[in-house]
Amino acid sequence: LMYLGRLLSGIAYGISIAVTSIYIGEISENSVRAMLNTMFPIFSRTPLLISYSLGPQIPYHGFIFLSCLPVILFLLMYLGRLLSGIAYGISIAVTSIYIGEISENSVRAMLNTMFPIFSRTPLLISYSLGPQIPYHGFIFLSCLPVILFLLMY
Repeated sequence: LMYLGRLLSGIAYGISIAVTSIYIGEISENSVRAMLNTMFPIFSRTPLLISYSLGPQIPYHGFIFLSCLPVILFLLMYLGRLLSGIAYGISIAVTSIYIGEISENSVRAMLNTMFPIFSRTPLLISYSLGPQIPYHGFIFLSCLPVILFLLMY
């Protein structure tokens, strides 16, 4: 009876894989369709694969942790983005102070003005234009101010 339950749930799950991908493709926008069609099945179906393959061999608490691992990794991506944003915000103040301390008087004003502009403009571009332009154009536009700064320096 246990094997019949696994067989029926596997068949239902296999059907839902195709139906969910079609449904996500219908309701999502073009800019996020590929990401949703790949990330959603990975993070929603990996725990089932873990439970079928490793469930009988590992203890109960380890099984719960392994089943929650994809969700934990997904949340860690958000935590990493939050921490990098905080570090970037702190670097805004620290970099200007450091440049002011080590630069000569003749170029101090230029460096303290131009460095924050050319290093923070890609962040502004990414939040304002990122969703509206293609991926490779987005990378080029984000790198353009930094390249211009290096060429002028």
